Amino acid sequence: MSDAILPTTDMGAFMRRHDLRSRRIFVALLAASVLVAGGAFLYGVSVFGSPGALPRSLWFAMLFYPIPIIVLMLGGWVMARQRRMQPDGSLPMNPVDARGTARVANAGVVYSVGLSLIMLVTQIVSVLKVFQVPTALNDVGSWVTWRAVPVVTGILLAWFGNAWPLLPSPRSADHKSAAMRRFNRSLGWIFVLHGLMFMIGGSLLPRNPPIYSIGIGGIGASMILCAVVWGVMLHRAMKTPAES
Repeated sequence: MSDAILPTTDMGAFMRRHDLRSRRIFVALLAASVLVAGGAFLYGVSVFGSPGALPRSLWFAMLFYPIPIIVLMLGGWVMARQRRMQPDGSLPMNPVDARGTARVANAGVVYSVGLSLIMLVTQIVSVLKVFQVPTALNDVGSWVTWRAVPVVTGILLAWFGNAWPLLPSPRSADHKSAAMRRFNRSLGWIFVLHGLMFMIGGSLLPRNPPIYSIGIGGIGASMILCAVVWGVMLHRAMKTPAES
């Protein structure tokens, strides 16, 4: 059955609501991160005497953690700009693609907002460590950094990867459409498997900085490498002429 004879669903209103809600959430998270950084700076100056005396770890917490939130927010904005809307603002899809688009869009915002929340929580924990909070709170912060962050990241990544293959792709029988569908399925599996690896690594890796960094960093590097390799393979398949 071809897409041309299927009834259509207008996803334009859904995507506009989705984009507006996402922007509001990201603006709130970024504002919170900037407030944490500003408060840390002012309190740090009162404690250490001058901006030049602030520890490097405090500068890192103030300046680094807002960056991933900005990157995720800009990524959502770029994807929204690339959406092929009709001149009247509608986005017609067949019912199957409409359901898949909604699933992927919702999973994407859960993933990106979840990562942004992780950045905000980690920023707060890092600031509290600099100012030598009570031991009990410091222990909680260490548990968040060593265990909770990679485990929650893995859960979010697996959730997003499970939805990714539902991303609409052409259903024609030509080799380019088949390559796109294979890429979406493979990329979904890459996200799911590496999400599971993050969960296992965050739960079981020893709290030894070199070993832990190599383990978690290696999982992240493996995911990026796999995604790049599959992307190159897709690019070559799309450039290869169909066999006669």
